[in-house]
Amino acid sequence: MVTASYADDRALGKRLFVHGPEGVTLPQALERFYAACHPHLRVMRMRLWQAQVVAKIAGREGLKYVTNLIAYFDKVGELGDPTEANALLGPPSTTLDEWFAMPHGIGQGLPH
Repeated sequence: MVTASYADDRALGKRLFVHGPEGVTLPQALERFYAACHPHLRVMRMRLWQAQVVAKIAGREGLKYVTNLIAYFDKVGELGDPTEANALLGPPSTTLDEWFAMPHGIGQGLPH
């Protein structure tokens, strides 16, 4: 949809919101990602505040960034209305699992 928007003058200068064809939570998406792309790894869950403490104690800036991002999305939820994007470009049809299964080149996407 993003690529198509660049070729469509009707999308020029617009802020479009794209929502996939299925609603999934971040934990659900991560579990599905690991199952599809890293089935040999075990998923461990921790509470957000625990991850924030680990990030601070270990000085892991990447984890600190991610925990702040997750905290933000926990507060605001999914933003934007995809109606205009769907009308202009057609609704998205690729599911998360289908995207995980697509071949990706080295350094260009998911490791398979």
